[in-house]
Amino acid sequence: MVPFQVCEAEQIAIIRVARFKGFAFVDGLVINPRHWRKRAEEARAIADDFRDPNTKAMMLRIAADYDDMAERAEEREASLRAILFPKPPKPDMA
Repeated sequence: MVPFQVCEAEQIAIIRVARFKGFAFVDGLVINPRHWRKRAEEARAIADDFRDPNTKAMMLRIAADYDDMAERAEEREASLRAILFPKPPKPDMA
């Protein structure tokens, strides 16, 4: 699955509409998978510097957790987009 990429301006618009409609919990990190993917990359880079296998494994688990957070952010963004900007039903061609 190719992650859906949202530009920063569009993300800000989603956050503003969400807050306007009462979704006060929404902030940029909640729906920003790029943030979490960057953190995962940083954790992997740090893990590469460790020689101790246990420490390296811990950092790689942290990186995997950040990847999971990125996936959840993508899901939240898609769900929030569907709630805030529902697509109109297609006209019946009968």
